[in-house]
Amino acid sequence: MPPLLFQEDKSQVATFINNRVLTNHSLFVDTESFNHHNILCMKLTINFSGQTSTLVNVYNNPFKGPKNDAIKCIIDKLPSLPHINLIQGDFNLHHSAWDTSVNTTSDIGTSLLQTTFLQNLSLITPPSFPTHYSKNHPNRVLDLAFAKDQTRTQIRCITELEKQGSSDHALITIEWEAEVDPFRPPYIKKDSEEELMFISNIGKKEWWQTPDDTLDKQEKWNIAQANFTDLYETIATSWHHCTKPGSTGHPTPWWNDACQTAKDNLGTHPTQQN
Repeated sequence: MPPLLFQEDKSQVATFINNRVLTNHSLFVDTESFNHHNILCMKLTINFSGQTSTLVNVYNNPFKGPKNDAIKCIIDKLPSLPHINLIQGDFNLHHSAWDTSVNTTSDIGTSLLQTTFLQNLSLITPPSFPTHYSKNHPNRVLDLAFAKDQTRTQIRCITELEKQGSSDHALITIEWEAEVDPFRPPYIKKDSEEELMFISNIGKKEWWQTPDDTLDKQEKWNIAQANFTDLYETIATSWHHCTKPGSTGHPTPWWNDACQTAKDNLGTHPTQQN
């Protein structure tokens, strides 16, 4: 069977990222690795260190589509994806390995365990602690989380029934150990003494050398290139001396009234200037 294409209109899985995380992390949504509408893969990178964590969110729909197709996709694709740190979601799958109240050891559940084991991913959700509650049948463990073995010591996983709200699923909280000293993006406050010093340092530096008219084209090009290299180094040095660490709170929204006005103007007058 050919792989299902990623289709947003069919997706039943979502991941929400707190804006505070994005002050010192970069987010990339990977639609190619699994290429399944109910498997959401994202990469979260710490900006200052470049360390990336790959997180996968899964929903195995028991009612629509081929049976267990999301899990089959994970089993098929996971061996070629060694850098995944966490897989979690509603697997809608019974197996005695995570739920001792059932007597079944389904083949696909066993295949999932074997595949994750070979990728150094271990089940971290509390065993036999029900995550799905129903009035019509016994409570079951349907929501699972697998974490990379080397990061297990940094992760705490808790199933919290009291926080389920109106859902018939318990809330699973996964706490990931954060950086002790989060990166604070450097900045220079507008109209400050630091801003004046930053500009003055650049202006005082003799970074421009005017090419002599007697030089040939290549020599003039070399001088121009050296000028811009000196300018860049001057700016970088001045920036280093004049900036201070920024805040890790909510980032300032970049879309403002001026942006909206520009967008409206572009819609009514699609000129190059707008």
